[in-house]
Amino acid sequence: MSESPLEDTSHCHLNLDETRASKKKLFQVGSQPEEENEELRKFFELISSLEYNVDQIRKKNHELEEEATGYKKCLEMTINMFNVFVNEDFSFHEDLKTAQLKMDILVKKLKHQIKYENSSDQHQAPYGERACEIFS
Repeated sequence: MSESPLEDTSHCHLNLDETRASKKKLFQVGSQPEEENEELRKFFELISSLEYNVDQIRKKNHELEEEATGYKKCLEMTINMFNVFVNEDFSFHEDLKTAQLKMDILVKKLKHQIKYENSSDQHQAPYGERACEIFS
């Protein structure tokens, strides 16, 4: 089908309305010759066929709407999960930066303490022991 389901539905509705009007007109006429009865039978078949097509199109539209709703829900969940992961990722980077700054401060303090102790007293304990005292 080259047309969308909604266009098919409106096209079928127009044909169905025309056919129903013809059916009503034919019922209003009294007795009719055999040719007209055959034409009437064809109209009834056409009406039945059109009604069936309209029902099928309605069912297909309903299925497509349900499928679209499912995709929308899936997309919303994916976006929410993405936002959660992005926020956690930024939070993790901020925590990492803070921890790195704390470590840099401690290293600078340690270097400063070592320089200070080296210059003031060369006879004290080795550097490793002094470093343990600073961090404890």
